[in-house]
Amino acid sequence: MSDRIHAAAAERDALLRKIADTQHAKAAVKQLTPQITTLTNKQYDAAQLYNELAAAMRKNEQAADKLRDHSSLRKFFHREKVAAESEKAEDLYIASIGWAKKAEVKLALVKKEIADLKQKREDLRAMDTAHNYALGSLDALYNSVFDGPTPGLPNEDALEATVTGAQECYDDVQARLSHAMAVANNLDKAHQSAQYAVTALGLALKASENDIFFMGPPVTVHDNGTAADTYSYNRHHDYDRTEREMLQSVNKSLAEAEFYVCAARQMDPTVAPALFSFTSQQVDDGTSSALGVIDRYLDNPVTDLLFHFKIKDGIDGVKYVEEVVRESWSKAEEKVAAIETEKKPVEAALDDGRKQLMDLRVEIFEKTLKGS
Repeated sequence: MSDRIHAAAAERDALLRKIADTQHAKAAVKQLTPQITTLTNKQYDAAQLYNELAAAMRKNEQAADKLRDHSSLRKFFHREKVAAESEKAEDLYIASIGWAKKAEVKLALVKKEIADLKQKREDLRAMDTAHNYALGSLDALYNSVFDGPTPGLPNEDALEATVTGAQECYDDVQARLSHAMAVANNLDKAHQSAQYAVTALGLALKASENDIFFMGPPVTVHDNGTAADTYSYNRHHDYDRTEREMLQSVNKSLAEAEFYVCAARQMDPTVAPALFSFTSQQVDDGTSSALGVIDRYLDNPVTDLLFHFKIKDGIDGVKYVEEVVRESWSKAEEKVAAIETEKKPVEAALDDGRKQLMDLRVEIFEKTLKGS
């Protein structure tokens, strides 16, 4: 053991120096982020100011050029007035050049400062990566030195066995948590899609009602009635188009919900046992039944009303899908929360065991080197 420790001493010292030199990086990155955000906002303001001043400069330049180009006749009869106007315009133009130049310089400085800070942040991130790599390398070094039974150091062997057991427990809990989170994520997406299906069906129903009764804002009627007829015709077709677009959205959302539920059930067969297929919950979008096709082509109040009742028939089924998916998603989230609660003491035990083992190994390392 003593030989292994002495052989690793130089590498350990180099890693400790690297760790000490880079330990500030993580905190420094956190400090830079709000500074960059603040400067980015200043850059936006500076750019806006520059654009406004540059526009004013161009406007004043045009005004000055216009006065320079006045006819000789006007200059002859209104010499003093033209001269005064020209001088004022030139002064204003020259002043606007100065203000625009100042704004341009300020904008360039802000951009440079942002670029410098971003480069510094990238350098610090690289340093933080090097810090973490050095920590991992040091841990690996200690593991290689103390790997396996260590004669004369029973405490180290006992702690190493404890950490190994804690790691196995942690890996088991983490694997179950990752699995549960993936299931919950799929059900969350399924629930969002099912919710939208319910919303879209409600909008389709509302459009269907308006389609039947031509509801809408007041119409200005010309003497010959043409405007009113045209408006009503267009409004009717707007409602009809909205109705069918929303119905198509319902079926699209139900298909998405089915996809995500199936993905969740592949991972966990106990998910949403009440939903064997979404096919029976599809609604008529005007193309999947004779009535829908008839309403689409005849499109009169009678077919509108019949198709409206057809849409209403699908409400309970779509709401049922949303309720089942919502309940399944809620249960999946509860499972995730339960495993997260289970994970906390396991993770704490692993971290504590690692710290104790590392402290003991450092102590053994130091004592061995000092005793040589």
